[in-house]
Amino acid sequence: MKRTTWMAGAITAALLASGCGGCGDKDEAVEVTPEPTPEVVAEPTTPADERLAALATLTEQVAGLPPVDSEDRARREVFRRDALTLGNEAITELRFDVVVGVGEVLWGAGEPETAAAYLQRSVGMTREKSPEKSHLRALARLKVDGDAALEAASLMERAIDIEPTTPEDFVL
Repeated sequence: MKRTTWMAGAITAALLASGCGGCGDKDEAVEVTPEPTPEVVAEPTTPADERLAALATLTEQVAGLPPVDSEDRARREVFRRDALTLGNEAITELRFDVVVGVGEVLWGAGEPETAAAYLQRSVGMTREKSPEKSHLRALARLKVDGDAALEAASLMERAIDIEPTTPEDFVL
């Protein structure tokens, strides 16, 4: 359909530019106006999904958090509480994209123990409910970084046991 429209447009433009024989003077200049191009709408900066928007907000807050050993613990506690609340809702909804995101945000905020405990909890709570295993891989990566390679290997063995097995299961 598009090819036919394009072809008809090209033939019409060629005839108008050269004159069509019996349609008038060939020397007369014909102005051909190009078709307007559709306007490209930019993607919104925040996701429309409420959970992903909350996750994006948490990600932005990481940069403004005080250091882990700082005397100002209140902001960090509020951040941790908000992250775990969002994470618990994601576990209940089986939103593994958000579950993994919360684990990564906590990890990036200098809270590896909290991230590991949260991801471990998500593994336990979703074991029988879903064959998804991205949270297993995220927890295994965290365990490798925390020098717990044996635990990471055990997690990846569990991921391999869940069907369907994917190449990502063997990478770590």
